[in-house]
Amino acid sequence: MKIIFILLLFFQPSYAIAAKIYKGTGESVIAHITPEQARADAREQAMIDILQQATGIDVFSIQLLVNAQMASYHILQTHSARVINTDCHYYVKQEGQLTQMAVCNGEVQAFGKQGPDVSSVLLSLGNKEHCEFSYDDFNAIKDSKSLFKVNERFCLLLTSHEDIYVGIFSIYHDDMNIKISRVYPDNEQIALRVKANEIPKLTPLSSQPLTEHNLTQEAFLILASKESLNIKSLLANSAGFSAEDTIKNSVDIMKFDNALGRLNLDRVTIKVLPYAVMR
Repeated sequence: MKIIFILLLFFQPSYAIAAKIYKGTGESVIAHITPEQARADAREQAMIDILQQATGIDVFSIQLLVNAQMASYHILQTHSARVINTDCHYYVKQEGQLTQMAVCNGEVQAFGKQGPDVSSVLLSLGNKEHCEFSYDDFNAIKDSKSLFKVNERFCLLLTSHEDIYVGIFSIYHDDMNIKISRVYPDNEQIALRVKANEIPKLTPLSSQPLTEHNLTQEAFLILASKESLNIKSLLANSAGFSAEDTIKNSVDIMKFDNALGRLNLDRVTIKVLPYAVMR
């Protein structure tokens, strides 16, 4: 009987534990903005609702960090949680004024309980030829720049008080979807190694809007760990040498989120640096 019981346990079918799905709602008055912007604003409010339900953290003030067009990159995450695998439905109601409504379902991905401390800024290259900055230079920087001109070269600076392994990804909005591609490592390394209290010398960056646009909103997603990670296994698609190439090589962020979910995210830090490029 004991042997039969053990065999029965062994051959019991296994079931994956379903992730908890949160439902968030948001709204935006359609006045002095385009319908597309109203949809984006309503969606961001729904993301806020989801994060607040899951974490209890008031994230509304995060919108004040950047202009409204880039706020969504912050809304999708706090310092310890991200909204992933979202599915939104939209409708317009009229009760005295036209209001765009968004109802979104999404999961919340927690991270960073034991992740490394990492600081990052974006800085115009100016008259420099290379992104060479000392630790003292980094500490003297007051704010990360968030608006660049077409083809203006700029630097992504990183530092940590401990040795860490880093992956850097480029993300942007494609209508209501978010696309992502890998920026670093860009060679045979499986991850970018950042030594304690040193600033890695990264290749200068630049970007430009597509031909029919005057402004593009983008962001860098920085993934940091104390342990070595195979960044390319998370996302093989790399950014191109132009906006068109990068878009061609990008994939929906759900692919990245699902790969990320297989890591021990307690030991990973995730940061987002939003920026815009204007003609």
